[in-house]
Amino acid sequence: MANCQNSITKLNRRFMEKKIGIWLDSDQAVIIENGKESLNRIESEVEHYHLHGGNKGGGTLSSSDTKLLKRKNSQLKTYFDNVIKHVSNADSIVVFGPAETKVSFKKELEQRNELKEKLRDVETADNKMTDNQLIEWVRNYYS
Repeated sequence: MANCQNSITKLNRRFMEKKIGIWLDSDQAVIIENGKESLNRIESEVEHYHLHGGNKGGGTLSSSDTKLLKRKNSQLKTYFDNVIKHVSNADSIVVFGPAETKVSFKKELEQRNELKEKLRDVETADNKMTDNQLIEWVRNYYS
């Protein structure tokens, strides 16, 4: 009887887990909770910069490019902090999206002890997905 009760408790806990998918690029994050039909969009305020490069003979950045890069990194940190606030109570997190921003976000999650164990995967996905496709992607991932 006790073994049966333990199995039921484990099964209930598995179905009650908050499983989150985050589609992310440098413009926005879309948070999808598995089993729900609603999405939460978080717009980024990261500016897009075109770095001009360094000296003609070398690969170093100019001082203005260095300042722009520091500013962008600061904006990304603020953006990531905002996304993390919305998923801090998740039990499981998968991050997906089209570009390198998801890799930087993964590194940010891994620096946070309370979240690094919850990160399940980081995957490449299309940059143009409808809301229904996002929901379906998360559903398929967790099934």
